[in-house]
Amino acid sequence: MPRHLLIVEDNPHDLEPARVALDLSEVYVAHDGVEALDFLRGRPDLPDLVLLDLNMPRMNGHEVLAPSLPVG
Repeated sequence: MPRHLLIVEDNPHDLEPARVALDLSEVYVAHDGVEALDFLRGRPDLPDLVLLDLNMPRMNGHEVLAPSLPVG
């Protein structure tokens, strides 16, 4: 089971059930794709699992997953 989770979700009503349902040592939260990529860039310890909303403001989940985006 993953121990570290990144949840990328802009709706707090969708965020809380995921946090409660998963018993993890650390849960990180990003509110859109921009925050998610900022969080992931340069981290020596990546989360074991990322739950990614596809419909978000600023940068959606499809854009986060696009291979053409610069990482790091």
